[in-house]
Amino acid sequence: GPPSGNPIGGRSGTRGGSLRIANAKTLVKGCGFVGNRVISHGDGSPVYVGGTVAVSDSSGGSVFQNCAFVGNEAYGGTGNGASAGVLVYLNSDTATCAFTNCTFAYNGSYMGNGGALCVYRGKTYVRNSIFHGDVVAATQTFINWGGPYTGHELYVSKAVSTSPGTGIEVDYSILPSLESPYVVDGADLGRVLLGGNVGTADPLLMTNACAITISSQIPSFAIKPVGINFHLQGKGGYLDEITGERVTRLAGGARAGDSPAIAAGDPLSDCSKQPSGKRVNLGFYGNTPWASVAVGQQFLLIIR
Repeated sequence: GPPSGNPIGGRSGTRGGSLRIANAKTLVKGCGFVGNRVISHGDGSPVYVGGTVAVSDSSGGSVFQNCAFVGNEAYGGTGNGASAGVLVYLNSDTATCAFTNCTFAYNGSYMGNGGALCVYRGKTYVRNSIFHGDVVAATQTFINWGGPYTGHELYVSKAVSTSPGTGIEVDYSILPSLESPYVVDGADLGRVLLGGNVGTADPLLMTNACAITISSQIPSFAIKPVGINFHLQGKGGYLDEITGERVTRLAGGARAGDSPAIAAGDPLSDCSKQPSGKRVNLGFYGNTPWASVAVGQQFLLIIR
């Protein structure tokens, strides 16, 4: 995406590499944020910067529905935080931001805090979503997405909090691990709560890590999100949102099969647009006519 925000000392905005929401309750629906980068100025000040998408100030009540944050990167300078996915920095510990049916995948944060979602102030709710392959690097070096994922998907900071309200609550979602998917800077004021329906698995996205390369050493070629496909693998296939044709191709090898994110969403969530007519899928295409179907399920909706 094009630079936005206040581009101090960098080629892109310091808050919001592709979108900044400030002082506005906003609904963002059906959007993909792919291959963006954001650079902070690194002056040692306590200003929190970064985020391919930044939600700040009086923007409480904002909602992201059926959105994907894939293949983005963020650089945080000395004394500054950075999130490659979304930065939430509201003006109140009790102000809210919500993510429903979102996919966070293959985002990289250099010298930052949170590869996917970073909350400095405000209460953030996540449901029916996927976190996969988001990493944090200790230094600004080359990241090969084919390697092990060692970063933190979620990050909460107490730095500007004045009450225990700030935090992230996740349920009916997939994380890479329940052991170290997040960091809480000062557990007395910030928290991450994982509900009883949070699982760990490879979501089997149609595009795997090998399709994305991020290298800070070659800025002009830093992000190569070529041919990214947000769909889940399903032996029953899915309907292409452009052509309307049924696609049954799988990745092949050990990754071929039905994604564990199919029909794994909140049973109380709307599933009226699911092709199978059953429980909602996790991630970007959940409760849309283009959601993937597992083996043995039938399409109830036909797009022409």
